[in-house]
Amino acid sequence: MDTAGTGAELARLSERDRNIAEEPVERARRGGLHLVGDGGLLPSLSRMVLEGALEAELNARGNIRRSPPWVS
Repeated sequence: MDTAGTGAELARLSERDRNIAEEPVERARRGGLHLVGDGGLLPSLSRMVLEGALEAELNARGNIRRSPPWVS
């Protein structure tokens, strides 16, 4: 695995990701949405990210499936 520049790339991604994440967190707080726990922002975002990553991986491998069988 090529790790050249990884630290700088992670620093940039962290700053960009932090900026991207601040908006929905602030909106959730203003709207009274819980950040953690059932129905909270973090579990919902985590699920969306994991499902998106899985779909991308399946598409890259040619095993195209809209959603995993365990997702209702």
